[in-house]
Amino acid sequence: MRQAFVDTGYSGKLAEKLKTEDSEDEMVTSRILFYATYNTTLDFKDLIKSHALGENVNYQLSRHAKQFPKSGRKPLSKMDELALSDTLKLIYNISKIFPDLAPEFSPSIPHVLKIICRIDIPAKPLDGLVGGLLNTLSILDLEEKKGKVFESSPLFPTFDNNCNVDKLISILDHATSTYSPTELEENAVPLLYSLIAIHEVAPDGPRKHMQSLLLPEDTDRSLPIGQSDTLSSRLLKLSTTHFANLKVTISELMFVLSDKDAEKLTKNIGYGFAAGFLAARGIEMPHSATEASSAKDGPDTARNPITGQRWAAEPQDSGPPMTMEEKEREAERLFVLFERAKANGLLNVENPMSKPFNPEEAENLEDMEKQFAVKAVEHLMTYWAILEKVKGSQLRLTKQDDDIYNSFMEAFPDFDPAGTLVEDEMKSKAGKEKWRNWMMKWNKIDDFNFGTMIRTRADAEYDQETTIFGVRMQFYAVEIARNRAGLNDWIYEKAQKASS
Repeated sequence: MRQAFVDTGYSGKLAEKLKTEDSEDEMVTSRILFYATYNTTLDFKDLIKSHALGENVNYQLSRHAKQFPKSGRKPLSKMDELALSDTLKLIYNISKIFPDLAPEFSPSIPHVLKIICRIDIPAKPLDGLVGGLLNTLSILDLEEKKGKVFESSPLFPTFDNNCNVDKLISILDHATSTYSPTELEENAVPLLYSLIAIHEVAPDGPRKHMQSLLLPEDTDRSLPIGQSDTLSSRLLKLSTTHFANLKVTISELMFVLSDKDAEKLTKNIGYGFAAGFLAARGIEMPHSATEASSAKDGPDTARNPITGQRWAAEPQDSGPPMTMEEKEREAERLFVLFERAKANGLLNVENPMSKPFNPEEAENLEDMEKQFAVKAVEHLMTYWAILEKVKGSQLRLTKQDDDIYNSFMEAFPDFDPAGTLVEDEMKSKAGKEKWRNWMMKWNKIDDFNFGTMIRTRADAEYDQETTIFGVRMQFYAVEIARNRAGLNDWIYEKAQKASS
């Protein structure tokens, strides 16, 4: 039936009739042309070039925008709303199916924005006419990639640079409080895409304004990031759902708001939320991301690198202080840990616990916590947090994973990722020599010989019986091999099940 209409040759006249003051005529014309975007041979490029389709569509958006004055606005009639809705659908379909024609509708951008800013937002903010406006906005060339259209951007009007951003973010805030994740997967992605595009071209003022509204605030950091009821927390929680489009777009928005800087992203949203996105994008985790604070952070602003929560806001140990006997036992444990690493040939440094120990001067073991052993524990905690956020089989630990894996398997052809590491074999004279010869080929890797905890089995968690002391390159070799074999995926699946 649609092709039969196209075959009549009347489509050109229909496009010309779209310049009308009658909303009923507009509705019928736009709807017929909209249906013709599906499975027909209609030449929309010719309709634009020879029959003013683009100009007439833009005229209709301009006409409807005038129905939304600053004050004294009457409710839009049902026919006007239907006509505008059908014209928006026509713009969307032509731009989606024929991307080269999308710039023809760029003159409608300020009209769409004007209507969005002045329209009353319904209880279901992504439904009806508002949803159509947001869908259309997302498909238009907001970044002017295909040619400059405006002398000054309509996205940031001179009378109020932030008015459009404020309204769009207000709609997003309302939507994330109203809809289920399933509904947001279906309806919220266009709005998120528009915010990404707007931030990409925003001048400094609106850019910082968007960051202040969408990134976690200081008040969010009283709890682990994602656990409060602010907009940023709701977005981050949604980024961990199984809805692919929604989670990817939210993560991309957070990345863009962080100036596409991996270090800023991890500081803004915490290592846990950043890990999956960076891994999926093949972006190496910044080493500074595991640091609790930067030089600019004071004791009240320093953050837990994994959760994003301020250290000062984390629950404090309300139990009694450690006794001298407990401090002595902890010192002994650390002494054994270092001696074990030295016996393995993995460290050649003075044991910091070999000096005389005065438990009365070791308040909460702060001095010992600065030692190397604590860094190793931080590393294993960070790695475990990453495995809970992204499947190991999808994770890249370094930019050179492929080369490390191939080199390791060539040097250790009998290595079984599903097997158990035997510490006695690794620390034997032959074992130490073999590992040392292989690792020295990778001495350009940051911290290649830094002490690290390694699980003896892929199916085990880190605990006293299944953890040995190694160095960073041994960790990379073993864990890259396990991840490639999918042996660490159970950690992600267990975490997802626990959070559902």
